[in-house]
Formats: sequence, structure tokens, C-alpha cells
Amino acid sequence: MEVTGYFGEVTPPERWSISYGEYRLVFEPLNAHEIVYRRVRRGQIERELLVALGANRLLVLPIAPMPGPIDTGLLMLRLRPPIALGEGAKLSITVRIPLGVGVFLGDRRLDAFSLAPPKYAVYGSPMDGALCRYIELDLRGEERSSLEGYAELRFVNNVGSPVRVSRIVVPSEGLWPYMDLEGEVYFAGVAFNAVDERSAEVVGGLEPPAPSTRPVLGKKPRITTFVMRYGY
Repeated sequence: MEVTGYFGEVTPPERWSISYGEYRLVFEPLNAHEIVYRRVRRGQIERELLVALGANRLLVLPIAPMPGPIDTGLLMLRLRPPIALGEGAKLSITVRIPLGVGVFLGDRRLDAFSLAPPKYAVYGSPMDGALCRYIELDLRGEERSSLEGYAELRFVNNVGSPVRVSRIVVPSEGLWPYMDLEGEVYFAGVAFNAVDERSAEVVGGLEPPAPSTRPVLGKKPRITTFVMRYGY
């Protein structure tokens, strides 16, 4: 079976080939319980595993866009264009975030990769700042890729004056993926609370924007909190 952008269970004895952009995942059954898994990019095998299923299911699922040469645990979301919030203003917007792809045996992750080329940025000073996976978000609503998921960003300005927000730093665990019955992917919501002109509290793991979704692997995310002390 050859499909594009599929998420769900991979079942032997059929051979599966699933494409995600320049990546292709190949599942070659040896028998009803053993599968050779290969991740192929531009014709080159990047990862290969012999998988004995046992009592577990083999799944391909969306994940937060973290996998790369460096797994930092933090995402910096750069807003294009930035947002201006008046004193006491509240704003909720839905954005599109590139997906990562994970291959799971039961709830154990066997492989993972990101569909967007990994970029990194330092939040804070070069000496003691936090290294983040860097992702630009286009807020202008241009054409959506099928390899993106929706996330709701909720802003509150509790500063006694207007503020400008150009970036958000959130732990990757706070962007846990959900799926609906049609296979559409959503991420857990993120709340941004500006507390002074340089600091903000960012809370992740909130309910996603679509009520009919279920969390991937049946696990609801834990609530995460990150305090931005070096500007936003």
C-alpha cells in the first residue's frame, strides 16, 4: 500500500510505503509478526529496524516538531508579523505548526523525524541562555500544508501599557498532538500572559481548539509553564 501523509496503525501482511515530503517510511513484512522498518530520505536509508510485534501495535503518529540533531526540549515560536496588545487586551488566534512524525511500538517510540528543516535560536544571553528549536509562524493565513497541525495561542496583557509580542518560548511537551476522526491534527493550546514589559508566563498543554479530538496515544499532556524573563 502506498499512501501520503498517513497517520495510524500499520498492519501486516501488507507492505506499506508512506510518504511525508522528502521522507518515505517503508514497512516490509517478513511474516505476520515481524516487519523490517526503513526510513528513507532522498533515496538513502537513514534508519532501519527489525520489529517483532508481539502483543503491541505498530503506529505512525504526529508529534511535536522537536526531532533533530539537538533535542532541546524548548520551542521558540517566532510570530510573523508580531502582535501588539493594548493594556488589558486579550487575543486568541489559531496558527499552523509543522508536524513531526513518530513511529511507535505500543507506546514506545522507535523513530522520529521533523518535516521542517531544524533551526535553533538562543533565548537569553549567549552565555547562559536556553537553546530552543526555532519555528516561524505565519499569522496571515496563507495556504496550508497537509503536514501541519493547528494550535491555539491565547494572549493576555496584564502590563499597565501596550506591549509588542514577537516570540513565544514553550516546552515541547506543552504542544502535545491530538487527532480528530478525519485525521486532522491539532496541538494542545498555549497561553501567553505578559506580566511586565520584559517578562511573560507561558502555559502549555491546554485544551486544543477542536472539541472532538483525542490525544495521541490516549495520553493527555501535562500542563507546562515557562517564564520568559528576557523579553518577548
